[in-house]
Amino acid sequence: MIIVRGSSSALLSEHLAAESGWGLASSELKRFPDGESYVRVVSPLEGEDILVVSATFPDSNIIETLLLHDAVSRKKPASIRLLVPYYGYQRQDKLFKDGESVSAEVIAGVLDNRFDEIMTVDLHAEGVSKYIRNTKTKNFVASPQIAKHFRRKEIDTVISPDGGLRAVEYAKIAAKELGCDYDYFLKERIDSATVKLYPKKVDVKDRNVLIVDDIIATGGSMLAAIRRLKELGAKHIYAGCTHGLFTDSALAKLKEAADEVISTDTIESEASAVSIAPLVSEHLFELRH
Repeated sequence: MIIVRGSSSALLSEHLAAESGWGLASSELKRFPDGESYVRVVSPLEGEDILVVSATFPDSNIIETLLLHDAVSRKKPASIRLLVPYYGYQRQDKLFKDGESVSAEVIAGVLDNRFDEIMTVDLHAEGVSKYIRNTKTKNFVASPQIAKHFRRKEIDTVISPDGGLRAVEYAKIAAKELGCDYDYFLKERIDSATVKLYPKKVDVKDRNVLIVDDIIATGGSMLAAIRRLKELGAKHIYAGCTHGLFTDSALAKLKEAADEVISTDTIESEASAVSIAPLVSEHLFELRH
């Protein structure tokens, strides 16, 4: 298998190559002065199985992903799979108000029927994959990888910042990896401007706590959870997520509040301490054997 990397996924592609032993294709990716994408894959790919690694965030990477597919397909490979480390436009997976666009369905329709398989990582909205109707899909859950990073921290409890079913399951999977309790925060509204957080069942006093989430954007929920855990007497507080968007100086704020903050390499940042490469390479090795 040969890896063709998009400009958004250089670090992850290198980790995948190191993990699997697969080669990295030589390619040329650049922007014209007006912002348009230019894509050229230099390496010969005829008869090879190809893994394109390219995000659909921000907008420009949607176009780049499509151009990468076109460039690769013209080289007559045996197969083309797509790994989307961070799947953009998944928030709007259904109609909330009349007149809206269901952007998750639009992006899925653009990608569908082009690849032999589309792989994603911790889709925030589980309904997104149903819009990819004609292509095999695989969604990886990264919380075990995050949990492994914190094994030496003697974590007593893994907590989800909210009680959504998917968020709680994410924390539960991480806790299973660490062999510890898991819990989630309940929200109690005190008044129109005040909401208090409470762990549902676990006493966190003098405990080492890991808070996990799939996405950290502004970091507001994670920061509120960290502050509340401090008020409740937690000993050490660690935070981890799959997709570290870290907008509005979120990473700096979280690093000041927690003992450690990490993310995976689905979105490259200084917090990318964990790779999803083992998950992907294991899946692809299983398919080939």
